[in-house]
Amino acid sequence: MALLPPTVGERLARCGTSVAVWGIVPGASVELRVDGTTVQTQTVNDSWIVFTLASELAANQSVSARQTLAPDPTSNDSPAVVVGDVQIPPPPPRLTPDIFSCANCVYVDGLAPGATVTLLTGGVDGTRTLGSAVADGDGTACFSPSDLSADQVFGTATVCASTSVFSPPSNVIAAPASLPAPNLSAPIFGCQTFVDMDGLTQGATVEVFDSGVSLGTFCSCWGAVHCNVGTALATGHAITAKQSMMARAGCTTDGAMSSAVTVIAPDARIKPVLEPVLYDGDQLVRVDNQIGGGVITLYARANASAPENELGRAGASQFDIIALNAPLTVGQIVRAKQSLCGHDEFSDPQTVQPRPVSIAAPVVRAPLYDCGTLVPVDGVLPGAQVRVFQSGFPVGFALAGGSTVTVHVGPALQNGNDITASQRVGGVDGPLSAAVTVGSLASLPAPQVLAPVRIGDRSANVAGAVPGAYVEVLDGTQLVGTASAEGGVVTVPLAQAITAASQLHARQTLCAQTSPTSTGDPSPIGDPSQQGPFTPSAPGDVPTFTLNVPATPDGPSATLTLGGELTYPQAPGNPGAVDPGGAPYPLVVIAHGMHDSSVPSYQGYRYLTSQLASLGMICFSIDLNSVNAIESGTNIDHRGDAILAAVSMLLQRNGAAGDLLQNMIDPARIGLIGHSRGAEGVVDAQVKNVQRGTPFQIRCVVPIAPTNFLSLDFTGSSLFIVYGAFDNDVSGASVVVNPFFIYDHAQCPKAMIFIHRARHNGFNTVWVATDNETVLPGTLSPDEHQAILKGYVSAYFQDLLLASPGYEVYVSGPSRPPGLETYSIHHQYQLVNRLVVDNFGDADAQLGLAAETPLRRDLNRLAQPVAYSDTSTSAWANQSSQALSQNPHDSDMTELVWSVPQIYSSEVDSRDVRAFTFLSLRLGQQYQSGAVLNPANQPQDLLVTLLTSGGAATVRIGTITDVPFPDQRPGQDWITKAALKTVRVPLAAFAGINPALRLGAVTGVRLNFGVTPLGAISGDDVEFTV
Repeated sequence: MALLPPTVGERLARCGTSVAVWGIVPGASVELRVDGTTVQTQTVNDSWIVFTLASELAANQSVSARQTLAPDPTSNDSPAVVVGDVQIPPPPPRLTPDIFSCANCVYVDGLAPGATVTLLTGGVDGTRTLGSAVADGDGTACFSPSDLSADQVFGTATVCASTSVFSPPSNVIAAPASLPAPNLSAPIFGCQTFVDMDGLTQGATVEVFDSGVSLGTFCSCWGAVHCNVGTALATGHAITAKQSMMARAGCTTDGAMSSAVTVIAPDARIKPVLEPVLYDGDQLVRVDNQIGGGVITLYARANASAPENELGRAGASQFDIIALNAPLTVGQIVRAKQSLCGHDEFSDPQTVQPRPVSIAAPVVRAPLYDCGTLVPVDGVLPGAQVRVFQSGFPVGFALAGGSTVTVHVGPALQNGNDITASQRVGGVDGPLSAAVTVGSLASLPAPQVLAPVRIGDRSANVAGAVPGAYVEVLDGTQLVGTASAEGGVVTVPLAQAITAASQLHARQTLCAQTSPTSTGDPSPIGDPSQQGPFTPSAPGDVPTFTLNVPATPDGPSATLTLGGELTYPQAPGNPGAVDPGGAPYPLVVIAHGMHDSSVPSYQGYRYLTSQLASLGMICFSIDLNSVNAIESGTNIDHRGDAILAAVSMLLQRNGAAGDLLQNMIDPARIGLIGHSRGAEGVVDAQVKNVQRGTPFQIRCVVPIAPTNFLSLDFTGSSLFIVYGAFDNDVSGASVVVNPFFIYDHAQCPKAMIFIHRARHNGFNTVWVATDNETVLPGTLSPDEHQAILKGYVSAYFQDLLLASPGYEVYVSGPSRPPGLETYSIHHQYQLVNRLVVDNFGDADAQLGLAAETPLRRDLNRLAQPVAYSDTSTSAWANQSSQALSQNPHDSDMTELVWSVPQIYSSEVDSRDVRAFTFLSLRLGQQYQSGAVLNPANQPQDLLVTLLTSGGAATVRIGTITDVPFPDQRPGQDWITKAALKTVRVPLAAFAGINPALRLGAVTGVRLNFGVTPLGAISGDDVEFTV
């Protein structure tokens, strides 16, 4: 067996004396080497160590390490880390805006690696030292001050005997009255040597227990930690933790014990992830999901038919970077194995790619502000080593996991300095980026907490964040979370879960300035799929009734026998009565689709009707088997007639004396749900309904995987379509089985979710039991289908039928109901109240826009100029979606292609958009089987810039949502769909990035392509909306 070299952590800086090394096989002897000479040797019983040097490092020295563990030969030296120079005198450090008076430790960043940070407060002689620490390679420090009784504290940084000016002060605030129990991450495996946890209060002391026995304490400067417990955990033991603030005089807060997590034997979940991309010449790789206490072994073969050879092994650690003995070569197939407690799991393989012929300069994203510690860098290659420089001094390092990377820098940014970046790929450095000059701000705007604020969540999204600012979230007046902002929108971890009584607000601090606290923030909402306040009745069949339907081009005349089952809020203690306490209730009618007419398809939605009844709705699932028994035609018209007849029958019962439903239904609140042909049936029902002399008051319609035989134009109520990418019945192979057409044609408030890996029958429990659908590999389970439908439909109806505020956010996206966050679900959404910048030629009856003939790419719908920097028709064209490969839509749109950075601009002619909340776009990756139009299986990303008379601001789309790679259908790639999704960028995000922005005088919208090296997207519906 072979050893891999340990990894020397970047960064190292002049005058530093600390070097972090990881990837050590426990028990190995590790040599630290400077300029090829061994300066220190230690036997290490963990996977990492911090060496303390006897003398200071000098700029441009090369630091490496190697390890020996008999009987294996000594590894090669690790790739050398070059010691960077540092700015003298250094900038001041950055402290958090507020520190709890009972905190046992404080966090500081914005430091040069190896710098000494000193915490001070006022005293008799003007200053009093409270403690000091040495910064790590990220320029951060966490240490315990001697005293926090003063109202304010401040800090200095010392590098090479030169000390900075004082930092802006931090306020010392009252400690929280209580501390929540930590949240321990599961699973925890046998032989594991660490515990991940979150929900921590910054400055609290955390104690970890193994079956009641203390494993020790540590002080947490963070809301979430990766805690090395110093011992291998044993299977079957129970791990718990609690936090406290009791070390200082007058501090008595002792938190609750966490729920126990039982240690289990390692299983498939220890599978490592070898991150792409690997390039010819790389000598560092990224391996995620490393489990401390385990060993990572790397293997490679020269090609698919060559034998596999072991490259060596390294100790698993919290750091994902692993060094190699020799550079990779093109064509090698590499994989990683993780071994833990005798259990082995292999990663998926990665093939080493050729090093690019040329390496482009990355792009540092502007603006950057004084005192910030985050620098976003775009246009990088996945797997590249990215370095950031401030006025020529190295200040940041990161390995790029995608086409953009946010680099944490230290020292902090300083007003007037120039920030540049470079990327190294395959051991070769590309050119330096253009410089962005650090600016300053006269004032900070109040940020805004974004919906949804979900009960039980431990994070909150905040818009309007100024790049580099510290964003604080308060629950009432209590500080509960802090995060640094890249800019625009930031997710802030919270020390305690959101409750129904929570009142979240936000503020932000940069340098010595603090913004006003936000107002008008959203109220907490619950999980829409949770049981409501009512007890649902058992489903009960209703008496059948007949309906004569005339012949139509869609089906012959027939006499239908209609029945179904009723589910309602049950009266307490009386299963045969409707609970009068919530009456009158909304009415929901559900229509199944085509299936064997002997099968009770209408019973397949009981999981949904029971949920809706618990929320306070009367549900009728109609039996349409008499329609399914008709031997000719698709009979969509008949389904629509039957659905309206069911609504009529139920409303008649609502007015019938002595009936179970008497006065129990609110006729002004009706919703329809349909599935498959029943989904097109509810569309047909509403189309007919609006033509009635006195229409039923149908407020909302949910077609699930609808057919499109009649190509109906929906109007008159809200529409919400649910569709799966792996549907093998309504497959999208032709117009008549393409739900996207229904969405595109609808003239109403509308929404749609496109669920990757979802199929047709999975939403009906009866159909799953009598399955007639080919199930593609990787398809979601029936339980997953039903959980998704229950969550979304419950949210949609709580919004529109129950007028419960806040739930519309799940329909508009990109937020998903609790428990559904990991699914690939993509939204389309459009309201009537909007200002259309460009819909690329489509008619819009709601806004009085006629179809554009012929289509013009050079003018938008405001008759303002449009331009793309590549003017060739192969790169830029406005055309029907039907002319685009595998695009499922029926809409005019623009096609944009790039292989070098390009800019698309659409002028707006000084419009006032302050009445709107979002800039909305529909975007989708183009797709053609066998062609390379976009990076395979990667989300696409771009920058959107809002131009105003007061300046511009740019938001990266990837900070809002992803633009996914199309969900490829195994064995059926020809019907993989290049679908669009709606991206809604909060206008508050732009205002935070550039507080001088004038939303009352918007002059243009610009899309910047080049975050990723190549791409082809379709775009539609650029508009400002509420």
